[in-house]
Amino acid sequence: RRVLGRQLGGASLVQGSSGDRRPVLDVGGASPVVVGSVLPVAGAHRLEVKAERLLAPYVLTGPNGLGRHLDVYLGRGDVHHDVDPGGVQHGVFAAPGGHAELLGLRLGAHTLQLNARHDDDSEFGGKSTGSAAYGFAFAPNWRATASAGTAFKAPTLYQRFSLYGDDTLRPETSRNVELGVKWAEGANHFSATLYRNNVSNLIDWQGSTGTCPGNSGRYPGCYANVGKARYEGLTLAGAYRLGSVNLRGSLDLQNPRNLDTGKQLGRRAKQHAVLGADTRLAGWTLGAEAQASGRRYDTNANTTELGGYTLLNLYASTRLARDYQVVVRLDNLADKDYQLVRNYATAGRTLFVGLKWAPQ
Repeated sequence: RRVLGRQLGGASLVQGSSGDRRPVLDVGGASPVVVGSVLPVAGAHRLEVKAERLLAPYVLTGPNGLGRHLDVYLGRGDVHHDVDPGGVQHGVFAAPGGHAELLGLRLGAHTLQLNARHDDDSEFGGKSTGSAAYGFAFAPNWRATASAGTAFKAPTLYQRFSLYGDDTLRPETSRNVELGVKWAEGANHFSATLYRNNVSNLIDWQGSTGTCPGNSGRYPGCYANVGKARYEGLTLAGAYRLGSVNLRGSLDLQNPRNLDTGKQLGRRAKQHAVLGADTRLAGWTLGAEAQASGRRYDTNANTTELGGYTLLNLYASTRLARDYQVVVRLDNLADKDYQLVRNYATAGRTLFVGLKWAPQ
């Protein structure tokens, strides 16, 4: 399914010719430019187009008046965008299997963005979702945000047809609301976000229940729809540069509950934290991070408890040439023995050395 000629902020997104498989950008009669390029649109304004997993060639055309920055990603039912508009911004994106629209507006200290999306699933039919987000820059370097949205997730093939699958699983649907505040100054920033996510038909592992073949095996259990579940909590995150050292950290305090039973959702801890630091020394980036997680239960019945854990990781990297980088990691430095799932081992102390190639 292809939708052609849709409007994108005064521009037009259309399918290219069958002989040219490259997505190209054409603005106000300018020569076509391969996706990934950046060129001026009006004055200091610019428009940038990137693409992931393009399934057909597209051409983006249009006159002056576009927002300051626009990233467009097209894929099979996976459409992503980031907009920093200087006025009203409207877009429609289409690719086989998915369709999405956005509307963004900035007026002084106020920012509003509306998103709508429709997915067509050959097994579960069509589903429309959307979100609305508002931001208010109430003081220099400070911004308050609020958002609400809906989501849809179909079960995977493994969850339906594997040894532990159930072919009668229904898709998940959810409603999410968030309130947040953020401070940023240069490379330093801090944010606090309150969230609540209500999920219907949550697809989850249920130990020792169900009719799948795997329920009679060594590790009995099946995937099933839980019914109603809720994730709610507070996320704190920040980064700060102290001299030559970059510090970063995050803390997530959540309450993942099965609303039908009132119990904690299985294999989900209530506390997560990450603290990291890195610096440059003799051409190397050297860093360390600590990851901590609270206890969790192995199943939704809350009968088997899995203990919390803390891991210490070290990493280093250096550039050999413009496009090549050596990466070294030492994970689980203390060789901590822990489990995320009962009777399933996790890696002990692990050394990884790699060569990364990233063309500039």
